[in-house]
Amino acid sequence: MRNARPPLGILVPAGFVFAVVACAATALIFPAGARIPILAAAVAAYALWARHLTAALATAATTWSLATGFLVNTLGELTFTRADLTHLAAFGAAGLIGVLLSSFRHLRPVPYMFAERVPLPVPEQSNRPKEALAKRPQTVGG
Repeated sequence: MRNARPPLGILVPAGFVFAVVACAATALIFPAGARIPILAAAVAAYALWARHLTAALATAATTWSLATGFLVNTLGELTFTRADLTHLAAFGAAGLIGVLLSSFRHLRPVPYMFAERVPLPVPEQSNRPKEALAKRPQTVGG
């Protein structure tokens, strides 16, 4: 159960809370020019943890709306300028990259791929069990 992930009904609301906290922390800590790349990295980190494309994209859209409304503009005003749509694409790409990285991270190597190479035993000529071969009478000369 270590690799079990929460259901989508938990991941999407958790992504919303994550987006709100990430936007608030970014607004308090970082200057205006660095906020969008920091938030994109945060979206990728959430997607890496969540391992669910729908949750990652919902979190990316929520983060974009909060960043556009409160960090780029003021008073929650959403705009759709070229820069805003570029931010939306960056958040979406970050979510997609996080999900892809999580899928590679959770791949398990096949056990025999990295095992020591051991020579295989040479098969015997007969299909009979070894005991039957041992009890077989020995003939001399043919």
